[in-house]
Amino acid sequence: MTVKSPIPDSEGRLMFRIVRFPQRLVKFFAPLEGFFHWDHFQYFRNLVLAMAFSWGRRNVVNLCRYLEARTHRTRHNNFLLLDRWDPPAALRKKADCRELGIPFRKTTELAADLIGEFTPPEGVKVVALFDSYYLCKTVVKACRAKGFRFASTLKANRNLFRGGRKLKAGKYAHSAWKRGSKETIRRRNATYRLVDAGWMGVGNLGPLHVVLSRKQGERKVLGIVSDDPDLSARQIVETYTHRWPIEVFFKDVKQPKNCHAAAMSTSEAQNELRRLVWRDLVAYLEDLPDGTSVVNELERLLVA
Repeated sequence: MTVKSPIPDSEGRLMFRIVRFPQRLVKFFAPLEGFFHWDHFQYFRNLVLAMAFSWGRRNVVNLCRYLEARTHRTRHNNFLLLDRWDPPAALRKKADCRELGIPFRKTTELAADLIGEFTPPEGVKVVALFDSYYLCKTVVKACRAKGFRFASTLKANRNLFRGGRKLKAGKYAHSAWKRGSKETIRRRNATYRLVDAGWMGVGNLGPLHVVLSRKQGERKVLGIVSDDPDLSARQIVETYTHRWPIEVFFKDVKQPKNCHAAAMSTSEAQNELRRLVWRDLVAYLEDLPDGTSVVNELERLLVA
């Protein structure tokens, strides 16, 4: 059987409808299916495919031109615009826990639980790295109970204490950076300047080693604290930079193992996707009983 190529659109580009979802893409989308209710997964993957496949404006009206009309476009439009759940209600977990008779756990408490359950290999020194949200008594207490050290950033409104004076971390960092003696270090292809502010009282956490750091090319001065007496100011900054490869690692492990498409440009990837959909359409047409029905079906599926 011979299948004619699709006709060009008004701007000379070849267009045809997606008659069915290509089998080669099913596995790619499959891990996401459990996150949707009702038929929303079908609407989601159809719209994503159409967005990547089509030319022109990516509104629902235009996208649905490329989809086989088994479902009216209003269904896809409603999928994008209508809430099928109550977002504010999802945040009222504490009240729900009371009704269900189960204890409510804050994220800081969950973090403390994870720290408490972690057992490092014998002889390995552990330094927990976390951002300013987790620099609280609950998490710090969990670290100290396990004998772990920690390094964290400071919020600008955190209270600092030195010589009987109470200082706000943000204002203190601004003034201390101006007058402090600065050291330059290079770490992971980046240059940092730092000021060692020494040991200070930090909120209700007791004395911590405070270091002010600024990455080259940025204006913000970052406050970093640690309870490790064995680390110098330089080592504290170097230690905290380990958070970056950790975050990159989590990003990388979520990516597909086969990265052939990553070497393509956006336009090349789109054209490859269009070829994949076209081959799937050809396979669909080859299953039809005779040449006349093939021609009629192809004419129906061409996008004017």
